[in-house]
Amino acid sequence: MEFHMGLFCSFILSFVLSHLVAHPSARNDTSFVRPDCPPFDCGNFGFLGFPFNNETLTDCGLYTVRNCSGEPKIQLKRERDVWFDVVSISQANVIHINDTELQKKINSRNCSILDDLSLPTSPSFSLSTNNNITLSNCTDNPGGDFPLFISKFSCPGIYSILNSDTPPNCSTSNSRFLVPVLPVGPNNSVLEFTADFQLRVTVSSICYGCFREGGQCLITNEKFVCKDGKREASKDKSRMSLWIGLGVGVLGVNLLMLLFALWYCKKRRAAPTMLTRNISCEPYSKFDLEDGGVCFEVPVFSYGELEMATNKFDRDKELGDGGFGTVYHGKLLDGREVAVKRLYQHNYCNS
Repeated sequence: MEFHMGLFCSFILSFVLSHLVAHPSARNDTSFVRPDCPPFDCGNFGFLGFPFNNETLTDCGLYTVRNCSGEPKIQLKRERDVWFDVVSISQANVIHINDTELQKKINSRNCSILDDLSLPTSPSFSLSTNNNITLSNCTDNPGGDFPLFISKFSCPGIYSILNSDTPPNCSTSNSRFLVPVLPVGPNNSVLEFTADFQLRVTVSSICYGCFREGGQCLITNEKFVCKDGKREASKDKSRMSLWIGLGVGVLGVNLLMLLFALWYCKKRRAAPTMLTRNISCEPYSKFDLEDGGVCFEVPVFSYGELEMATNKFDRDKELGDGGFGTVYHGKLLDGREVAVKRLYQHNYCNS
């Protein structure tokens, strides 16, 4: 009985603790799999899913990966047919790029690399790298800022921005952009463009919500659009707040369940000890185990009755060994058949 009660208490505790962990994080699970956008096998990279997609399921991600069985390449901007050689893509959505063609353009001082290197950014999804520089395409010298000069690499009309404000003559659409660089020289005092860099993908909860609802995250006129989604992206914030509220509520309920489970199991474990004391070891009991009787409407047989029922514990009556004693088959004088466990040491209160 005590063994089964232990299993029951363990089950309750495991159930509550698993729900304490599972519920609050359910909506933040970025490994969500949409039925029409299953993960695809990409060779050494393993299985990839949102925010990545292959050329078959182009609407299932933000960045397309192709040639997984050979030399994988990735497209960072859908509006440009530019593909980069990929070294790895981690499960934490970190992309390692080392592109041979890009390095050739850098070596030849070709300013078109700025279009290739510029990292697409938006509030909904973006790419970032530890080493980068903010550049701006300006019609005139913005004044106060410095023209681009990175390891003898200069491009007309391109200036580095040293603060967060865009100069008046650099306010055209898409005039500012980030490019990855490589610090070199003494104390990393010189910057160089590089074709070997790592990018971290960041996706907002609104974009994840759009994907879950069957939509595709897009940026149109610098505004987020959930294409073909079942709801407008603006409604996702309120829905996310609702889920957060539900998560807090579920957490509170589970905490109460945990406290109740601990109290219940503690009470149940204490009960057998008290019952044993009342029946077997109470010095003022109203009955004697040697004489038999009834306790709490449960019949208690005397040792003599049990000895007679089992033919003085005949070995032929043995059914097997149980915990703390041997079990015998017995038959009482009134014809009732009983199973009797005889303790290895015949005592009640001394052990």
